[in-house]
Amino acid sequence: MADKARERVDHDALFKNLIETFLVEFLRLFVPALVAHLNLRTVKFLDKEILSDVKGQSRHLVDLLVECRMKGSGKPKTILIHIENQASLQKNFARRMFRYFAHLFLKFDLDVYPIALLSYDRPTSQTPQFTLDFPDKRVLQFDYTAIPLAQLDWKHYLNQPNPVAIALMAKMHIEPADRPRAMLEIRRMLG
Repeated sequence: MADKARERVDHDALFKNLIETFLVEFLRLFVPALVAHLNLRTVKFLDKEILSDVKGQSRHLVDLLVECRMKGSGKPKTILIHIENQASLQKNFARRMFRYFAHLFLKFDLDVYPIALLSYDRPTSQTPQFTLDFPDKRVLQFDYTAIPLAQLDWKHYLNQPNPVAIALMAKMHIEPADRPRAMLEIRRMLG
């Protein structure tokens, strides 16, 4: 049993490593509209950010936090890009993404662009949004970019010369009948 435990792959660490290594390719693949406004020469990974709740009872580690400047005339605007990998379905995930956003926004006093890479195996109907409503009005609507791999069609990424597309294709939606072809295509692309 101990050998099997050692053989288990730390998927969270693999996703983080992939995104750290190929951050620009990841952003170009999944948020091209944002990339068009970034000065990619200014990308800087920040140290692991530990978030504590107000009472100090729970602590969470942000998966990836990147500082980058926006393009534009005038004074360059610095932003944070927060990327969170979520490997399993979590009921209050949108609330957690908002808490991370609020903590980072308050601590750094910078605009934060939140991204969730959803790498669990089943499609979900969860909305990438946290809202705070009262009977008479909506007080808050927080939206984040969700990349639900299980809902993306692997064929759409088949001929893209992007290492992130190749690496994540196996986690995308593949019909059972297409699985052998998908595995052959992925091997060919890794070639």
